[in-house]
Amino acid sequence: PGIVNAPGAIHDGDANAAAAQADNTAAFTTIDQGCTTTYAGTQDLTLVSPLGPGVYCADAFILTGNLTLNGAGVYIFKSASTLTTSAGSSVTGGDPCNVWWRLVSSASILGSGSSIIGNILALTDINLQDGASVNGRVMTQVGQVTLLNNNIFGPVCAVAPPTTAPEEEDTTVTVRALPNTGGAPIRADSFPWTLAIFGSFSAIALILGLRAYLRANKQ
Repeated sequence: PGIVNAPGAIHDGDANAAAAQADNTAAFTTIDQGCTTTYAGTQDLTLVSPLGPGVYCADAFILTGNLTLNGAGVYIFKSASTLTTSAGSSVTGGDPCNVWWRLVSSASILGSGSSIIGNILALTDINLQDGASVNGRVMTQVGQVTLLNNNIFGPVCAVAPPTTAPEEEDTTVTVRALPNTGGAPIRADSFPWTLAIFGSFSAIALILGLRAYLRANKQ
């Protein structure tokens, strides 16, 4: 009882469906966080409205009127069993990308003007009755989602940027040639050291011989 507009498509039993179900299961585990507020038994969320960001836990949740989510942040509602809303009930406020309903059993969202915000993750069935609307997503792991003249507005949520490895610092040391200061040449493997040493000794011998010759002539 709905229309999927292009470029959307229905994926049933294919790789996309399998990947989506794996993500659904992972999300169900991820939002199973410690409770900041715990209600005994079944809690009517209308009676505790408004609520700020936090993790709210109960054996079951019902909604008979309006629940106002007041303030930016993450809202997680953990039910050990079900979520049931009455006709004309509503959830307002909050960012649908940051509102999560974790239901160990099922959800029953009644129609006739009822509306809810957030992502409903149920273990079993989700039943949206005639005219109910959801600003978020409805997902089940082992059950089915039943629709009847419903409006579901899928929010566009920001995706965390992929983590990248930091760039490695280049620690390579480049040795450049020394400036020409007119000093002695730097040794190179190709320099004819043997010839230079031999030539030095020859020059010394020549000087000593010349001095000896001059002394002999003076005498």
